[in-house]
Amino acid sequence: MSGDRAEALERQVARVRESGVLGRSHGLSRLFDYLADPAREGRTLSEADVAADVFGRELDLSGDASVRVYVHRLRKKLDDFYAGAGASEPQRLVIPVGEYRLDVADAAEVPVVPPLPVPATPVVPAVPEVPAAPPVEEPPPHPRPRNTAATHADAHVFRIMGAQASSPE
Repeated sequence: MSGDRAEALERQVARVRESGVLGRSHGLSRLFDYLADPAREGRTLSEADVAADVFGRELDLSGDASVRVYVHRLRKKLDDFYAGAGASEPQRLVIPVGEYRLDVADAAEVPVVPPLPVPATPVVPAVPEVPAAPPVEEPPPHPRPRNTAATHADAHVFRIMGAQASSPE
């Protein structure tokens, strides 16, 4: 990398660090510092290198996308910086797709993706209005007494009384 290009890279790395755009994420900060380290210049880094050196673990290439996810997040943070505080910079940092390194490019050559607007209030999906249940109608009264224990007891009492009234004394 030429001297001017190396100076531009260092300048942009310093600007991004100072801006605080990386937030409090230790993983993003470690990844950014690792990719910005000038000692790695000219060395082709692999996903497994990043997993081991930055996150301290072996990478299972069959299903572990953590390094790619962190690189994607770092790209988004850089986009946020250059869409906001770094919009006037003549050059910007980029992470070429499919590579694990920081590079510097002229701002005019790199399309800037504007950050997504953050809604002022949380968006809560509307709950569909549920129609009220129809009122429960009372069943009509039964035309004759229901077959209950009280009705049976009454009938028994009437029989006994009727039997006493009709029995000869």
